[in-house]
Amino acid sequence: MADQIHTYGYPIDLASVEELAQASRRRRQYHAYYLPATGRVVYDEDPAAPIRGMLPGEAVSLGIYHRAATAQQIVRRILEQIAPTKFGPTARQYAEIYNSAPRYSDPDAYADDWRLSHLSPAVLHTLWHIANDPFRDFLALLGLTMTECANMFSIPYRSIQNWAEGKRTPPLYLRRMMAELAGLLDV
Repeated sequence: MADQIHTYGYPIDLASVEELAQASRRRRQYHAYYLPATGRVVYDEDPAAPIRGMLPGEAVSLGIYHRAATAQQIVRRILEQIAPTKFGPTARQYAEIYNSAPRYSDPDAYADDWRLSHLSPAVLHTLWHIANDPFRDFLALLGLTMTECANMFSIPYRSIQNWAEGKRTPPLYLRRMMAELAGLLDV
């Protein structure tokens, strides 16, 4: 049996996959990650331990293993996470990229950290602004007034007004959906 296989341009280290499969039989809860650069699978009971010190995008979460898993099931999970779509990253990777935007105070740093994601710097900058701009600026980015936004998305005007005045904050996922529906993101 080969020590490593390659799929979608990424290596998968079968020895580390088998190691996780054996560890999962111990019935403990392990947080597992796939490292695309090396092909290794790392895991630990502490969710942050395997990826501490890594940049976003250097590790792909494989989820939590608390029951016995076969090596084949683990490889299938890796493939689900790295299989490319016609848009570049998978939907889950895209969500991870977008959801990390609020942790960055600078759009250039955000775009630089996610440069390996197959998204253009322009799209990454747009994602950062969607997630981080004050809601009033977000409305301007969409090209909508508060009334137009309320009507277009069937959101109560008072909610839009509270978001624009900074009294409340809309959920991060709502901003992304609004941007996609308004045609700001071509994903």
